[in-house]
Amino acid sequence: MFSQVRQIGAVARIALLGLPSRARMSLAAVFGIALATLVLLGFLAMASGFRSTVAGAGSDRSAVILAEGSPSEFASAIDVGRLAQLQNAPGIARGADGPLISPENFATISAVDDHGAEANLSLRGMGTQGLAVRPLAKLAAGRMFAPGSSELVVGATLAARYRDLKLGRSIRLAGVVWKVVGIFDAGGSAAESEVWADRNLVAQFFGSSGAVQSVRVRLTDAAAIGPLQRYLAADPVLKLTARSEKAYFAVQARNMGKLILFIGWPLGIAMAVGALAGALNTMFTSVSARAEEIRTLRILGYRGLPVFVSTMAEAILLVLLGCAVAILFALVFLHGRSASTIGGNLAQVMFRFDLSVADILQSLVVALVVAVLGGAVPAWRAARRPLSAGPAV
Repeated sequence: MFSQVRQIGAVARIALLGLPSRARMSLAAVFGIALATLVLLGFLAMASGFRSTVAGAGSDRSAVILAEGSPSEFASAIDVGRLAQLQNAPGIARGADGPLISPENFATISAVDDHGAEANLSLRGMGTQGLAVRPLAKLAAGRMFAPGSSELVVGATLAARYRDLKLGRSIRLAGVVWKVVGIFDAGGSAAESEVWADRNLVAQFFGSSGAVQSVRVRLTDAAAIGPLQRYLAADPVLKLTARSEKAYFAVQARNMGKLILFIGWPLGIAMAVGALAGALNTMFTSVSARAEEIRTLRILGYRGLPVFVSTMAEAILLVLLGCAVAILFALVFLHGRSASTIGGNLAQVMFRFDLSVADILQSLVVALVVAVLGGAVPAWRAARRPLSAGPAV
């Protein structure tokens, strides 16, 4: 047993020390693995970043009321005639001007970023209590828009990127000039990808009068969501449902995260298959180049197992090198970088790539699978090479 281990160590050392002589094909294998791993890491980091950004937008002290059966705000429509019945609903906090309720609607607007690129953004029309019903948001600069005025309050993420959405600037929307009078901060969450304005003006200029898409309410406490849900469920005329803002955004984040991974994993696997083909070719070529070396070792009494392990060790090393390059590149150039994706209303949602330990481990598992599959057949062939001279495998 000890002699087998010693043989394995000796043969593996010889194989690995011979890598410089096969530098070109080895580097090609490393590059292929690195590229495939980087693509997978990119999608994993994108999904993680999007989930944390969207899920972080919700609070359990606020609730989102939607039309019955609507999966999101963008698919909901609530007749304004039903809003009066919410005034006395249980669980809703009250302020100096009455219950903290904000009927809201959406529109999609176009803006140009600092680099001249045009993108669609979300314009949220809200009531005067819009900020009060959002415990996680606060004004970072300026003031809230005045009711009935063509003024905008912009998320800090958008203000930092779009030239006409900075404090004090103006932008023409629906034929009207709107002035940015405030910037709000929501802890870097998806809420900062929105522009806020007076609901009545948004309805007037963007054609959404007569209905709102959602109603935001401030809860008295986190447990108040239960009584509110039971109140809405008991009234068959209202046909409304309520969910805590935290739960609502958790579902939205999970759904979009799944969509990103639905695209990312097949692409990553496809590239891994390509890398596997490259690894197989590299290892077959390596076995061919080491034909005389392997034959000599066999003549000297080295058994098939050490030869098999040495070839597998070479494959694993090349794959781990490629994976390390990809992880380093991802940490330096992807992790924490800003990006954007399309949300449910076809508008951009700004987020950051978030490369987690779990993402790195998943990519390592995929890479090691490629190493095993790419090295097993060539290693088996090498271990079974005849002692007599013959053509290269």
